[in-house]
Amino acid sequence: MRIHHVGVAVAAIDEVLDDYVALGYTVGTRVVDDERRVEIAFVRNGDYVIELVAPAAADSPVDGLLKKVGPSPYHLCYVVDDIAVAVRELRSAGYVRITAPSPAPAIGYAAVAFLHHRRVGLIELVELAGPDQGVVV
Repeated sequence: MRIHHVGVAVAAIDEVLDDYVALGYTVGTRVVDDERRVEIAFVRNGDYVIELVAPAAADSPVDGLLKKVGPSPYHLCYVVDDIAVAVRELRSAGYVRITAPSPAPAIGYAAVAFLHHRRVGLIELVELAGPDQGVVV
């Protein structure tokens, strides 16, 4: 597995973009994911990609995190060759599947799944169909 991006919970995308640009990041893909109830913007600095994730509804999955700890990195996303196999292997290694694989509009509708491990925390897996599908910036 290789890291695709780091997910960072933020209160509002528009409020933080200039801060990331000032740190040398370039703004790329930006979407609202209605199914997950989040707004997403990807930013890149060299080989490093950050997914800024803000609530798009009061019941957004990141809303609770923001209320507890404020803006914060909260997941690592890994590229996998076969998401079903990777989920199965990780579950046998103690990970709990949080979401079943489903298309992610922010990553070219690639299949993604979230898992949690009590010692590692939250991770996301993404299965890319081709070299251009995961291009976010």
